[in-house]
Amino acid sequence: MSLDELVCLREPSRWLLRADGDSLQGIGIYDGDVLVVDKALEPLDGDIVVVVIGADFCCKEYRERLGKLDCPRHRRHLQPML
Repeated sequence: MSLDELVCLREPSRWLLRADGDSLQGIGIYDGDVLVVDKALEPLDGDIVVVVIGADFCCKEYRERLGKLDCPRHRRHLQPML
């Protein structure tokens, strides 16, 4: 079975993204991992989402707390983004 068949990459809302960095190692996403992104899905609490910060794409954990978006960091030495 091909990767295309496995994750239905022919859907126009799905694409691949290579992880770059170590901020999500705490939840099992490592530098160089290939992620399948589906922009048609609405994020749920705890999902990994792709956000645009400036000209960069970043993968973050989506947390909805008290009606606000929270993107916690998974490395102890880093502060939360929002």
